[in-house]
Amino acid sequence: MAFDEEDTEAENLKPETSGQKRNEGNAAFSKKKDADALRLYTEAMFSAKPYTDEGKKDIALALANRSAVLIKMAKYEKCLEDIEMAMEFGYPENIRYKLLDRQAKCLAKLGRVSESVQSYNRVVLALKQSNLDADKQEKWKKDTQNEVKGLQGKPDNPVKAPVTKKSPVMEKPNPKIPQFSDCVQLIYKEKLGRYGIATRDIEAGELLMIDTSVTHHLLNATR
Repeated sequence: MAFDEEDTEAENLKPETSGQKRNEGNAAFSKKKDADALRLYTEAMFSAKPYTDEGKKDIALALANRSAVLIKMAKYEKCLEDIEMAMEFGYPENIRYKLLDRQAKCLAKLGRVSESVQSYNRVVLALKQSNLDADKQEKWKKDTQNEVKGLQGKPDNPVKAPVTKKSPVMEKPNPKIPQFSDCVQLIYKEKLGRYGIATRDIEAGELLMIDTSVTHHLLNATR
């Protein structure tokens, strides 16, 4: 879906900014409303403008905050995915040590001990880029070293991810975006936004995309 930058109707709607959505997510998270926080951080991510530096930072912050909810919910694989994407979108260097610490904890929970130790070592290095004073840096360093000591001697024992059934109707999924068919390429243009184009002729009735909804609920009549 593309939007006209000069759409006055859209201007009159005045949608909440990514930062506002993120703040609402923070408030929900502090009240232990994890499902609401998860939704709001997701909305914050999609409210950002990925073609600007500020927008990329907003996306990174939303992803990082969402990863905090996911680790609390013990969804470690999804948490790691958000952490990786937050890094790719340029999560701020001065607070990156927190994200690396979360990454290390997820990896440890998944039995990926050697990778967890590597992440903890990166935490120590990242502290040098932080705005923490010397005492706080030293405390973080000691806590991190204690975490590493607790992992010493433990073998790698990766938790096997549950096998997910591939869609029986999506015969050739896109290797980069498995929700799409391989005949669809996702591209981005500043004035048009993100959209898909066909890379070959498409047969009548051919399935192009399978995806799950961000949220869902029962209709009033069926509750």
